[in-house]
Parts: sequence; structure tokens; C-alpha cells
Amino acid sequence: MRSLARPAHAIAGVVLTATLLTGCSSQFNTNPFAQSPQHEPIGIMVDANEADQLVLAEIFRQELMGQGREASIVKEEIFQDTQGGRSMNPGGNFYVGCTGVFLSALNPGEARAISKDYKKAQKASEPGGEDYLARTHIALMSSLTTDTSTVEPSGASGCEDAEPELPENFVVLYQDDLFDREERQAVASLTKFITQKDISDMVEEMETKDASAEKVVRSWMNSSGADIAHEEGDSDSSGGSDLTGGSK
Repeated sequence: MRSLARPAHAIAGVVLTATLLTGCSSQFNTNPFAQSPQHEPIGIMVDANEADQLVLAEIFRQELMGQGREASIVKEEIFQDTQGGRSMNPGGNFYVGCTGVFLSALNPGEARAISKDYKKAQKASEPGGEDYLARTHIALMSSLTTDTSTVEPSGASGCEDAEPELPENFVVLYQDDLFDREERQAVASLTKFITQKDISDMVEEMETKDASAEKVVRSWMNSSGADIAHEEGDSDSSGGSDLTGGSK
């Protein structure tokens, strides 16, 4: 009777060949962009109850879509409570908000300490020369995880009723490496150079004319907005860096 057993080296060869073929098949079926954040859809998370922040979110959405990115606005709570404290909602990877609110959520102890000094300085007959916006923003950057970046805050502010009392200038946080150089530059410039009047005028137009944020922002982007996006704003800064952290 003929034996059905194969030599060990023949079996090993079959197994090796199958393994190599499986590896090749897996490689060919892999999306080459799957691990690249610069090709991920951008979820811009914003508090839908804040009209000024919604305008900012729409500005970023239209600019990024104009650069070929898939971007959408996610109207959900930006922060979520975890066992380790408050963290960013993973439903987005780009967050629009204010300096003090972000710091209060991510590092409440430091926020309270800065707020205490900030309120004293405001009540002083001769306020000191400390820049509390810079101090707040530096503390915010030091509180970010290493995979989160931010930009220089805007001169425009919001979040008027936030507690504790801190400088509440508009700023964005986003997933590190989410953008290429040109996209980062546009985000930084729009954040830095948009004015309080720009935002107030757009919010007023939305409210008085019952116009959508998309329509109002598109009109603004077709006028002065496009120029602002190409101004030389500061590059992004990652968690733990100083206020003028270098670009990546």
C-alpha cells in the first residue's frame, strides 16, 4: 500500500508558499491611506448652541474642503467624562472652542490657579503687565496629549459665561499630523486673523436674515476670508510645547 505521507521539507514548502501568498494578498488589499491622518475625514466638533463657534467651524470646513479634504461639522459635546478625568470626544478630530474652557476641562487645577491671579489683576487699580492669555494658552498646550496640536489663539473671543473666569479667546485643537503644511497654515491664519467684527457680522446676518451658517460663511470666504486664509499665521504647536512652538 502506497504511503500518503509527504516529506517534511515538502510540507514546509507548501506552508511557506501559502504564508507568502497570504501576506501578498493582505498587502494588496490594504488601503495605502488607512494609516495616514492626512487623508482621514475631518470631523469638526463644536457646541451647536454657540453661534459664533458654529460660524468658525463652518469657516474651517469650507476652507478645508476647498483644499480637497473631506470635512463635516459634528454637533456634539466636545468633552466626555472618563475614569481618568475629562477627555476629548473621539467622535471628532478637530475641536473649536475657547482657551479657558479647554484648559478648565483638561487641567481644572491649573485653570483655577490662573483664574485666581487673573481676577486679582483685573480688580487691581494698577493691573500688572502679565499676559494672561499667553499664560492660559501655554498652560493649555502643556495639558494636551502628545498626539494633539493647537495654534495661536484668535484675537476674537467668546464663551462669555464660562467659569472659572479666564481669557476666552477662540482657538482650535486637532489631531496631530491631521494636516499637511498648507492646511495647517490656513487653519492657523484663519484662527489668528479673523476679527471680532467678522464673527459678529456673520452671526448677526444669520439671526436677522434667518440665513444658514453655510451661506453666510460662503459669502465671507468669497470676499475677505480667502485672503485671511493665506496670511502668515503661526504654525501649529503640540502638547507640552511653548506658545510659539515650531511647525512639524
